[in-house]
Amino acid sequence: MFSCAPATIRVIRTAIRLSLLTLCSIGSLHVAPLHAGVLFTFQEVGSDVVATTSGSIGTGWSSPVDSTEIGSGNSFLSATSIIGRSTAGGMRYYGGPSLFTLNNELSGVPTSPIQSGIATGDFFGYGSSANLYTPAGVNEGESFSPDTTITWANETFASLGLDTSLTETPLVLLTLNNNDTISANLAVVPEPTSAGLMASGVAAAGCFFWNRRRAARAVSDRCDPLPG
Repeated sequence: MFSCAPATIRVIRTAIRLSLLTLCSIGSLHVAPLHAGVLFTFQEVGSDVVATTSGSIGTGWSSPVDSTEIGSGNSFLSATSIIGRSTAGGMRYYGGPSLFTLNNELSGVPTSPIQSGIATGDFFGYGSSANLYTPAGVNEGESFSPDTTITWANETFASLGLDTSLTETPLVLLTLNNNDTISANLAVVPEPTSAGLMASGVAAAGCFFWNRRRAARAVSDRCDPLPG
């Protein structure tokens, strides 16, 4: 059995505290905003703006008018619409207030002209307060999880008007009559300075742990064994 100096115990406690703090900081980087329904997330990727979907629409929604199968075509963005018209085609449900409620418009995006883009994946989106677009084969009231990507080439948040209408907090655009929502937000991307400071902090913590570990070993080597 060994008895170590109080300095060794303090070093070990400090290392444990800093380790827990680092783990909490790293974990917080992966926290995504919670949402119900489907979320369009817009990102600036290179010289383009890209929107991707996440989440799902649950069962129980309904349309007062029969759906219509429609073909493929370019997707587009306007103040009252985000539609991913992919090459796979899809279904169009005619609604109005009994299908969903238009909660918010994209205030910085013009209603006309339409900002044309190219979509891949599932056919999904909404148009004004009268149309809900779903992937091909989705029947009225069925749940679905669209996997849609829309790309606007050679555009920015500013050129599309998104920087004045969206924030990092999701904006609820539509509420369906089953209470699911369609929302949109801008991607949470740390600024270069913030990312650099974060990396420097992690590196500094690593150096601190290494130096403390060496000090702890040096102190433990000087510990005297107690009589058995």
